[in-house]
Amino acid sequence: ITWTQVTLSNFSSNKSMTAVAYGNGKWMGVGRKPDNTVNQISTSTDLNNWSTPVEFSWDANDVQIAWGPGTDAQPNGVWVVLVSLPGLAAVYYSEDDGATWGNINYSPGQINWSIYQPPIWCGDKFIVANTTTSQSPTVTSEDGKTWQSTVGSPLAYRPLCIAWNGSAYVLAGYNGAFWHSTDGGLSWELGDALDNCLVLDMDFDSTTGTGYAACVPPSGA
Repeated sequence: ITWTQVTLSNFSSNKSMTAVAYGNGKWMGVGRKPDNTVNQISTSTDLNNWSTPVEFSWDANDVQIAWGPGTDAQPNGVWVVLVSLPGLAAVYYSEDDGATWGNINYSPGQINWSIYQPPIWCGDKFIVANTTTSQSPTVTSEDGKTWQSTVGSPLAYRPLCIAWNGSAYVLAGYNGAFWHSTDGGLSWELGDALDNCLVLDMDFDSTTGTGYAACVPPSGA
């Protein structure tokens, strides 16, 4: 596989890109200063020329971004940026392709996003692994603004990532365990498990159904 480095115009030289996603015909990127005190969001259609960034004062580098079609009331879909802060989970959302942003904060113990992967859009909602507790293993949102923990059967271990394999949600994380759900996350069945590892991210080939997972030893997370 060949990779090509691109120049990030309008991202100032002392910032780096920490997350990027594609949706609604454009790319959306999140950048930050080395000290994490200023984050910026910018859009591009060619990955070289980026719009004048919108800046936020987040003291965090655990940021994920994604786009989804949203609801009927969101003709442009909705962009979401999930931010993990000490004792706080924050969601920033935009219904106008990044021109303006709203914000909702969730207090400690309510929900927490996985810092290892962005939420995925599946069917009619966003879904992301809930790393706060194994009792409510996923967090979902239909409009990118209101998020709630899925009430369902608990897992034996906290999840770190989620994927769609074409017929079921698959959760994985601590202890190398893989769980799958065919009822929208209400119940989960334990499948295979990998010895002595943490599963940080995974995805499935939509053509073959083959799954790929990024794993590290527990001490390496």
